Amino acid sequence: MKRKLSFFGKCGIVLLVLLYFCPSSYFCYSADEDYGISVFINKEKRIRQLSLKKYICGVLKGEVSYKWPLEALKAQAVVARTYLFNQMEKGRENYFLDDSISHQVYQGGNDVPSSIRQAVEETKDEVVIYQEKLATVFYHSSSGGHTADILDVWPGSKNFPYLCGVKDPYSHHPKKYYPWHRSFKLDELSRKFPGPGKIENLKILKRDSSGRVKELLVLEKKSRRSLTGKEFRHIMNLHLEQTDKDYFPSTLFSLQIKGDNVKFTGYGSGHGVGLSQWGAKKMAEEKKKYNEILQYYFPGTEIRKVILK
Repeated sequence: MKRKLSFFGKCGIVLLVLLYFCPSSYFCYSADEDYGISVFINKEKRIRQLSLKKYICGVLKGEVSYKWPLEALKAQAVVARTYLFNQMEKGRENYFLDDSISHQVYQGGNDVPSSIRQAVEETKDEVVIYQEKLATVFYHSSSGGHTADILDVWPGSKNFPYLCGVKDPYSHHPKKYYPWHRSFKLDELSRKFPGPGKIENLKILKRDSSGRVKELLVLEKKSRRSLTGKEFRHIMNLHLEQTDKDYFPSTLFSLQIKGDNVKFTGYGSGHGVGLSQWGAKKMAEEKKKYNEILQYYFPGTEIRKVILK
């Protein structure tokens, strides 16, 4: 018996779920093995058609270091493949996703390190599933000690139990994110947050269950305004690249004002939902297998193979 799961008519791909008896280690999908992954390459300003293997290898090149332990690379390969299939189900007008942090960082070229090739090959066709459905997965650089609840980061999202925050003692790395420090003059902040007057004070009003800033009050000479932690970080990072010295890594921070100076002390990098890449590295260094890593960050999920026909 077959049931249609979703169609990708605009991209010429059809994905079916097969409800016949499958080995428990398999998640039985049917799709054309020769289909291409449509990726918008920002630097080239054009769409490229990539094979599934080439795309996942390119994501590992762009997202993590080939020098990392193999089990961490395998965890990244599985979650990247799962993320891709979720994007495919959503469909796109002209392309599935782009090569930036908006989706997954993809780095092209044929010079794929052997460790990445091995990780992709040894997890061939594997995805994360939950209750016999493809799991919705996310990942970030470093949680800073506790991953975030999806509803705290993206209110209105589906509240999947495997995307609730978990304590993360493995994400106390790298040193540049644990902790990180940023200092600004109040005049500098006033220029970042245009308003009727100079910013005179900042107050953290609420934190979420993971300790991240949920609401922050900006006090100006003639007014006050409330921002979410996510909005505050977004404004702080406008027109900045991740490599810029003033880039604001996360919303897991505290602040201290002395005179005309504001000092922020924070932990981790990224939105904090799902897999922590640096946490995965640490777990792999402690001899954890990639399935253990994924089940730690996505509790209650399983890893199954996608069968392509």
